[in-house]
Amino acid sequence: MMATKKPKKSTATKEWIDFPPDIYQEEAARLVHFSGKTVNSNAPACGIRVGRDSGLDLPLVGVRTLLVDGVAVPLDYTRNAGKTATVVKQMRLAESADPPEVVPVEQLRTIQRIGAEAAITAYEEGTDNVSPRLRQILLPKSDGQYLAITPLGSSGLSAVLNQKLAALPEQKKAPFSRALLGMGGSNPQNVGALVREMRNPLLFRSPDEKPLLRRALSIHHKGISLEPPPRLLKDYCAWVNSQLQAHDDEMPSTMKIRQDQADRIGAIAKVVIQRGRRARGKRPI
Repeated sequence: MMATKKPKKSTATKEWIDFPPDIYQEEAARLVHFSGKTVNSNAPACGIRVGRDSGLDLPLVGVRTLLVDGVAVPLDYTRNAGKTATVVKQMRLAESADPPEVVPVEQLRTIQRIGAEAAITAYEEGTDNVSPRLRQILLPKSDGQYLAITPLGSSGLSAVLNQKLAALPEQKKAPFSRALLGMGGSNPQNVGALVREMRNPLLFRSPDEKPLLRRALSIHHKGISLEPPPRLLKDYCAWVNSQLQAHDDEMPSTMKIRQDQADRIGAIAKVVIQRGRRARGKRPI
């Protein structure tokens, strides 16, 4: 009788370790969207988790804008102490579309519930003092003082972007290229479970100058300019001065002069009105 080979267990199944729920809760409570470790791996543990109710509805891609659209941005740890990396890895497996078959369904549901509860709440760690190893940007305020901003990277956002880009059809000429960053040194998992997602940032070419688009955006944000046209205004001033010089510094009030003055002022007003009509997409007068 020929011996049959037993099916090999997946790597995830072999490495699965049973942890009590409180271990998952403890690690999940410290997971963050933004980590100081992504800026400097030698910086003390520092990170921020954005609450689900802190989303922003803006026309850009970021952690807070994705939350508004219901996109789950993966969380990451700020310190790899003890079994942190293993616990977080198993949480990701439990939340994946293909969880390990050997893990009881009830246990998977418990882990999923713990992760979901942690993801909706806000959390901060190590934000009382800013480490000298982290960059700071000083932004001027209206009162003459400055606001210090400390940029933090998000490995979870990088993971979402990479997944989205991988699903897009290939383009003949992509609008971006990739760079290479040595994130995490020889042991990236000490920085974060998803830090490898940050190693190939996107580089975009500088946009081409489009005067018409720039003008449209200027009108949208600032409105149209109501300043009288300089040439017509200069001509009108020269005409007034010529009349004053010819009549001993007194403006004559004949019917012809009044009509000429009305025509000149009307021409100036017409230009300003036409600007408004063009801005609103109407035909000029």
